[in-house]
Amino acid sequence: MNIRIHKRRVYLLTAVFLIMLAGNGCSDTVHSDKANLTNACDASISGCVDGRLIHVPSPEWQDQIIYFLMIDRFNDGEPARNDQGYNLYDPKKESHYSGGDLQGVIDKLDYIQNIGATTLWTTPPVTNQWWNAAQNYGGFHGYWPIDHRKIDEHFGDLDTYKNLSHELHSRGMYLIKDIVINHTGNYFDYDHEYDPNDPTIGFEFVGNNIPTSAPTMPPLDMNNANNPEHVKAGIYHWTPLVVDLDDPVQEWTYQMGRLDDINTSNELVRKAFKDVYNYWIREAGVDAYRIDTVKYVEHDYWHDFLHAQDGILNTAAETGRDNFLTFGEVKDVSKPLSDAAERKLLTYLGTEEKPELSSIIGFPLHEELGRIFAAGRPTSWLTFRVKAHLEVYPDPYIVPNFIDNHDTPRFPGSEAGMRQALALIFTIPGIPVIYQGNEQNHVDSRQAMFAGGYLTDTDQFNQDSELFKFTQSLAKLRQGDKLFSRGSMELLADNPTSAGVFAYKRSYKGEHAFIIMNTAEHTTLLNNMPTGLLDGQVLQPIFSDKLGNNTTTLVVGQDGTLTTEVPARGLLIFKAENKSNAEAVAAHSISVDQDYRKKTLKKSVTISGSISKPNSTLALVVDGNLDNVTSITADANGRWETTLPVVDLGTHKRFFEMYSTELNAASERQQYNETVVKANWDVAFKDGLNDDNGLSGNIFPPSESTFGKQMDIEAVRARSAGDTLLLDITMHELTDMWVASNHLDHVAFTLFFDFPGLEGIKPLSTLQAEAPDGFLWDFSHVLYGWGNFLFDSNGATADKPGQKLGTAPSVEVDKDARTITLAYSASALGQDGWAGAKIYLTTWDRAGEGGIRILSPAGAEWEFGGAEGSAPLILDDLLIELPSP
Repeated sequence: MNIRIHKRRVYLLTAVFLIMLAGNGCSDTVHSDKANLTNACDASISGCVDGRLIHVPSPEWQDQIIYFLMIDRFNDGEPARNDQGYNLYDPKKESHYSGGDLQGVIDKLDYIQNIGATTLWTTPPVTNQWWNAAQNYGGFHGYWPIDHRKIDEHFGDLDTYKNLSHELHSRGMYLIKDIVINHTGNYFDYDHEYDPNDPTIGFEFVGNNIPTSAPTMPPLDMNNANNPEHVKAGIYHWTPLVVDLDDPVQEWTYQMGRLDDINTSNELVRKAFKDVYNYWIREAGVDAYRIDTVKYVEHDYWHDFLHAQDGILNTAAETGRDNFLTFGEVKDVSKPLSDAAERKLLTYLGTEEKPELSSIIGFPLHEELGRIFAAGRPTSWLTFRVKAHLEVYPDPYIVPNFIDNHDTPRFPGSEAGMRQALALIFTIPGIPVIYQGNEQNHVDSRQAMFAGGYLTDTDQFNQDSELFKFTQSLAKLRQGDKLFSRGSMELLADNPTSAGVFAYKRSYKGEHAFIIMNTAEHTTLLNNMPTGLLDGQVLQPIFSDKLGNNTTTLVVGQDGTLTTEVPARGLLIFKAENKSNAEAVAAHSISVDQDYRKKTLKKSVTISGSISKPNSTLALVVDGNLDNVTSITADANGRWETTLPVVDLGTHKRFFEMYSTELNAASERQQYNETVVKANWDVAFKDGLNDDNGLSGNIFPPSESTFGKQMDIEAVRARSAGDTLLLDITMHELTDMWVASNHLDHVAFTLFFDFPGLEGIKPLSTLQAEAPDGFLWDFSHVLYGWGNFLFDSNGATADKPGQKLGTAPSVEVDKDARTITLAYSASALGQDGWAGAKIYLTTWDRAGEGGIRILSPAGAEWEFGGAEGSAPLILDDLLIELPSP
């Protein structure tokens, strides 16, 4: 034990010394060949192997910033590797190899470091199944491994991977390897029949796989259920597709996405995986593991894999890595105001007696970022989510937080919403993760960064783009002050009813920072936020959403509270100064005679009260919205009176405040419920069943067995009062077998809205079709299992959906009634109401990452069939005309 501790200290001291020298031993420049590397560092120094700096001590992970990239979609450094002889290189197709490789990553390390990243995480670089004929899709992504010990020929070789490790370490950066334990590629399946006691029943090989007909790394090559020796070895769970994720047996042993599920309880499997992933630490100097599909593997496996005597953490420690980070993918999200997913994620960290992973990817927070910053949901939901993040996880400071990634749709909101989401993950506890393209506002989750790659005509490495500079400035803020990576956190203000204010405080070693956001598209009121500071204390701006150009200081008011107006989509970060401006603190007040807190109002009511300055002007502010207020002038006695409106259909949480800009004073917030039952109009529309066959009548859905009648519209009910439109869409079939965040799957709705008096356009963006006669759309709404976002027609074309809006309708799903209820706000679209509007409702399907499923004459498991690929991408449709005034 003493020898091991001594060895680790040697690694620690020598590697830190090498990084500090950064150029007098290990070069900090990018090398493209091994000849240059051989003189990079002295082989006699611990940490240097074959002239490369391979082993360095672990960092403090809470201080790091991760850049995550897809190797195939990042940069093409060695074009000769693109075509491996099977015609699988085609950058025009999402399903094929696009040309990125490890040398391309090395060539762009300046870009990654300049944005402020300190750590690189790549998709798995190991040898993959290159083509799966059954799914008509390629393994360019890296998550269908067939040999965990070799680098995929498309990406490079072991030497190139070592070069990447060296170049990162020489810059003081770190390398995270993405690993897959749960499954291999799709080599076998069960054709409807299945008997758990006899794996040969229903078993069939999937033919025409490239480059091999089976995994090549022992013992994973023993995958034939018709071979008694293979069955006896028990390397695989001989199982069909998961259909019930609530069943732990299916979750841990059945096939996820038809990928062959590995028997991780088998000792041969366990030894093989420990051997190979210990190898990558020793041989290539990997500093952390991101672990794919963690929840599909039994808990005991993770304890053994990581904590056994021959496990990963002991090997990491032997190379000087005493803080080897292991974080896993458990793709579960919580419903609003629930922490069920966090509680499930927590179980994969194990217990004190039987530990498992050191951290878990922040999927519940990721889901909430879309709800808050893109869909305009109440910011109190974010308060709940961040509180769960802080309280459920034992160490929230090392939870990787992300906005989107290669397996999710891109952030569904506007660029302003994206800025706020970035600001949040950079200023709360956790490790911020930048996914390639976040900094360039990409709209497709698997778009390439390099010119000529998938969906990319021009180079995407623009360091002068506003979003790149914004992200860079956030990284500088975080790296320049440990208050943002290590400080305590206190949640201070939110909006319980809608988009609006969200504020919190970070404190570290006697310093305090305040982060204030407004997620609404209108100016909002921050009312009497507690600061914990003295009256008159000055708050100095250190950052804003205009790249630091904000110069307005704020002064803490009475009782240590802060009242101010926050601009639409505002982002303000202040630091408390040790100076006071007490004379700026005014003592004014506003009172309300009535108390409607927690009451339900069914009609408009009169409210009244007093203000401390007679004859002054004040405003009724509902839900914090300062752009739509009712102005009132108090009388000579300071008395005032006005009407609180109650007009919007449905049940809504609301609050109101009385506010004076002149006096910078506000009344106490009163939160109430608004319920309007009677609609101004209520109309129904029927659609024929079994007409889900496209505009031509010849289209049919993908042949994969879980597709049914999910895209067949049965009926729509439309009703409205005030600002609200409720659409009840009843489908022939409604399923949620993939546990999608919107609780529906195998259907993607695109709704187009035509408002009277607006110009609109004819092409139906991305659907390869045009609107019905007399219909020009002004707004569109895309809804599917993992996406919910609105666009306007500004800039829209046949190929592009237009400009994203910072809001989206609420979605309620009733599976028993087969009904989806959507609640729209006219004012969110800049409209006065819904009378005379027309809606064109269409159905199709999208992949979980958001891409529209393609159409071909023959169709396939995951492709529509029945027409050429250029035909309209509409399976069923319905035109809805709302009543005129």
